[in-house]
Amino acid sequence: MVQRLICCLSVICLFVTAAIGADKPSDVIPQSLPLGLRATHFGATPVSQQVESGVSPVDHLRRAANHLDAAAVGELQNDLSDEARKLRQLADEIEEEAEGRLNDLRDQLQSIQQEIRKLEELTHSSDQVHVDLRIIEVDVTKARQLGLKLEFLPHPVADSNGESIELASATSGSRVLFGVDRSEDLKSWINRLVDKEVASILAEPRLVTTSGRPATLNSGGEFPVLVPQSTGQVSIEWRDFGVRAEVLPVILDDGRLRLDVAPEISERDFSNSVNVQGMVIPGITKRRVNTQVEMSFGQTLVIGGLVLISKGMVQTDNPLSKVPKESRLYKEALQPEANHEKHLIVLVTPSLVHRANGE
Repeated sequence: MVQRLICCLSVICLFVTAAIGADKPSDVIPQSLPLGLRATHFGATPVSQQVESGVSPVDHLRRAANHLDAAAVGELQNDLSDEARKLRQLADEIEEEAEGRLNDLRDQLQSIQQEIRKLEELTHSSDQVHVDLRIIEVDVTKARQLGLKLEFLPHPVADSNGESIELASATSGSRVLFGVDRSEDLKSWINRLVDKEVASILAEPRLVTTSGRPATLNSGGEFPVLVPQSTGQVSIEWRDFGVRAEVLPVILDDGRLRLDVAPEISERDFSNSVNVQGMVIPGITKRRVNTQVEMSFGQTLVIGGLVLISKGMVQTDNPLSKVPKESRLYKEALQPEANHEKHLIVLVTPSLVHRANGE
C-alpha cells in the first residue's frame, strides 16, 4: 500500500516538474480576448491561433499590441492605441498569474518530495532483517583419525543454480569456498560432526537490523600487552581476541538482498610469543574474510575453507614414571606434534520480517 502511494506521488512529481520546467507560461490561456484579437489588421494572423512553435499566448498578445501600435494612424489611432494598451496589460496580468501558479506548484512539489522521503524512510524502517549466523570450526585432523567423511571441505559449495564458486585466497595453498545454498545437506553434515565432537560451534547469534544499518557481533576477550615507552616506563594496551562479525543488509528494489559479511576469528598464539620484562606476550592468529553477495531471503550464504594449520606439543607418558623412586628419572616428556588442521565454516541466513503497520 505504501509503495503504491509512493509511486503515485512520484508520477505527480514528474508532471509538476514538467510544468515548472516550461520556459514560458504557455498553459495559461485567457478565457476572453479583447476586440483587437478578434480581427485581423493589415494581414496579421489572429493571435488566438498559435502559429509559431514554442511561442506562448503572452508573446502573441504583446506582438499583437505592437501590430496595433504600428497600425494606429488616422481616425483609428486612438482606438488602436487603446487596444494595444489593453493587450499589454492583459499580457502582464497573465504572466503575473502564471508566475504565481508556478510558485504554488514549486511549493507543492517540495511538499510532495518531503512526503515521498518520509514514506520511503517509513517503508525501510518497517522492514526488519534477521540475520542468523553460525560460525563452526571443524577439526579436520581429528575427523580423519576417526574416519569421518569430509565431503563438503574439499569441494566448493553449490549455489542456488547448482553452480560452484571458488574465491582465491591470499594464503598460498589454501582456498575460500563460497556459495549460496538452500539445501539442508551441509547443515546436517555439520550437526553430525558436532555430535561426534569433531566440530565446535564458536558462535550462533541472531542479529536484527534494518536495511542499510550494520549489525555487529563481538564475542571474546582481551589480554594485556606491555608496551615500552621512550621514557623507560611501560604502558599496558589491551588486544581483542575471539569471534567478531559484521553484516550490512540492503534491501533491493526487486525484493532481493545485497549482503556485506565480514567474519573474523582471532586467537592467542603462544608459539609466536615474545617475552617483555619477564611477561610472555602471545601473538595473534586471525582468520577473516570480507565479501558481498546478492541473494534471496531464506537462502544460506556459505563461506568456508578458512584453514588454520598449527603445530603443538603433546605430553607422552613413560610407564616407568609411575614406578615409585623411578619417577624422577623417567618423567613425562613433551614431544612435538604433527600439523593440526582446522577449517572454519560460516553460515549466514537472512530473513525479512514485516511490521504489522508497514504491510
